[in-house]
Amino acid sequence: MICESPSMTYNFDFWMLVITTINVFAALFTWFISHRATKKIFEADSRPIVGILEFAAHRTEKDKLNFMIKYKNFGKTPSRDTKIVFETYLNRKSIAVEQNPIYIFVLSPSEEDSYAGFILSEKCKETFFQPDNTFEISVKILYKGITNIDYKCYERYEYSQNYKQFVMTESSWNK
Repeated sequence: MICESPSMTYNFDFWMLVITTINVFAALFTWFISHRATKKIFEADSRPIVGILEFAAHRTEKDKLNFMIKYKNFGKTPSRDTKIVFETYLNRKSIAVEQNPIYIFVLSPSEEDSYAGFILSEKCKETFFQPDNTFEISVKILYKGITNIDYKCYERYEYSQNYKQFVMTESSWNK
């Protein structure tokens, strides 16, 4: 018959408590890391991706310029609270054009291509397209996904005097 001493039982209980505590912290750490990873995977997989397909400038019948973008949601989920903002720059300085932001409540991925734009008056056109001037237009599409994260698609176009057309100079997608 084996007889245990009280000090052996105490040591055994102490080490069991240490090992159990370590296991609890390891489990909590594993849960925390896996929860964050799963959340990031869900956000990346379920985000809307709104992008600009095309930018064009067309002359209207009254000799005004009509600037249009063709945009689409390429993601798997709808975008919401979408806002399209056009900004114009003359010689790198922001100038106001009579254009209010365009608001779209929901942009579904299954929808066909959508269009937005603004018209530049004849008076502005004469100023902007002088050989010494640099005329630029930026387009921002601000939107949210189902996870309530803010996203932005940004493109900037500059009028090229050499090619007599607009050329993209900057493009980015951020969150």
